[in-house]
Amino acid sequence: MSVLTTSVKVRTNHIKYNGIEYFRGNASLVKLGSHGPKRTPVFDANFLDPQGQISPSHFDVIKATTLDIDFKQSSATDITADLKPMQVKFAGGQVSETRKLASSGDLKLIELAIEPGDLMRYINGNDKVREQFAHADNDLRVAIVVWVVAKASLADRVDTSVKGSVDATQSGVTVGLKGGQNGSSETSLDIEPGTTFAYGLGDLEWDKAAKNKRTRVTGVRLDKWGLS
Repeated sequence: MSVLTTSVKVRTNHIKYNGIEYFRGNASLVKLGSHGPKRTPVFDANFLDPQGQISPSHFDVIKATTLDIDFKQSSATDITADLKPMQVKFAGGQVSETRKLASSGDLKLIELAIEPGDLMRYINGNDKVREQFAHADNDLRVAIVVWVVAKASLADRVDTSVKGSVDATQSGVTVGLKGGQNGSSETSLDIEPGTTFAYGLGDLEWDKAAKNKRTRVTGVRLDKWGLS
């Protein structure tokens, strides 16, 4: 029987959690609900090329999970390697702090995920979106999971138990925080554009193979980094 792990291994081009590897390429441009073709360059990391977004506000079920970074198997160089300035942003912190906090082990990851069933219902119920996706090439993917990095002191306060603690809007996602700490009056954490650290891609499954005959999405398969 497999054991659920509570920490994440970080590499320069992917992260690994509970046996599943998630993408890091182009992460700063990816948001929850971003969609576009998955690019597979020969000499670089595979990545999502976002060409649009389904707003998270369309989905009823979004979960927030806080996880430790496995610093014994993840170096500070891995965590901050090859990142453009926007990519080293983290929720609730400053760019200049990232490497120092990575070296000291004072960072955690927050996972946000769309339920595949919600995504299927939205696409199948929206004629324009369904037609657009049905006629897209088979490399179309949707970001159904995003990971953002945050200070451990903030990540530990993410409220994962109270209904409605994750608020999805047109512009992004706000995560509720539990009680103040050290005099802090903060009650929420904004997940802003540019803070995505890694992401998981959904590969849509259709009722028909031919693009001009597809009428509905029948499933959403998680496209794992290691199998790309």
